[in-house]
Amino acid sequence: MIVFYFLFNLKYKISFGVIDFYSFFIQPFTTGIIGFMLGPGWFILSLFLVQAVFIIINPLIKKIIKNDYQKLLFFLLLGIVSIYLNNKGWYENEWLLLISRTFIGIMFYYFGLFYKKNIENKNIFNSKFLLITLSLNMILSASFFPNTLVDMRNGFYHGHIILPILMSIIGIYFTLFISKCLNFILEENNLFSVIGKYTFYIMMLHFFVNFLISFVLIKLNSVSSELWKDILLKSAITPYLIEKYWPLFIICGVLLPAFYGVLLKKIKVKIGKI
Repeated sequence: MIVFYFLFNLKYKISFGVIDFYSFFIQPFTTGIIGFMLGPGWFILSLFLVQAVFIIINPLIKKIIKNDYQKLLFFLLLGIVSIYLNNKGWYENEWLLLISRTFIGIMFYYFGLFYKKNIENKNIFNSKFLLITLSLNMILSASFFPNTLVDMRNGFYHGHIILPILMSIIGIYFTLFISKCLNFILEENNLFSVIGKYTFYIMMLHFFVNFLISFVLIKLNSVSSELWKDILLKSAITPYLIEKYWPLFIICGVLLPAFYGVLLKKIKVKIGKI
């Protein structure tokens, strides 16, 4: 991507930002800024830190807290305190943001481990539980909408403490429910399974694909150079282009990165056979 930035800047005189020690080695961990089109990748470094810290502190916690449910309460409180501190201004300092975001991530990380160990094999994906979850989601959305945004990267929780956790858990449940339904209905080798297996590439590269589509569309429409430079640097997709070409953005933004992942896997397999 750095090579692309360099070549694009050389050709069209568009700078995507300064590349130095701070922006390349520090800023991605603290503020989560990894470059204009790799912004969605902030969670990878965050997850790395979450796993690294969890590996260090979990053995210590195990010595003090033996029960899984008590550990769940401990990590929940850790996340609540971190969100509270963010609301009190920690998000304004990049190092404090790094700490709070890591501990919030550890909370969700342990939620996943707890689910895997204690809940996954139980029948919670049924119509009754879905109805309860839907009702709770509607009540929370009606009560707090539109301030239900959970912006973990920047530490914005709009003053809420418990609500971001509840809405996140509900969202995760819905995602798992739909995934299990699709897994039951669809066969193994289909387009949905390809998208599911290569979600990482879709998350990482959809901004880049959208940028290229926007660039081509703007050039085809003969927009003045200063205007399209301003448009592309502000956003990979403009409202005008979304309204007119949204199917193109959705299809290409999902399928091209997924098939790139498929191609990359085939190359790795061939290299491994050499």
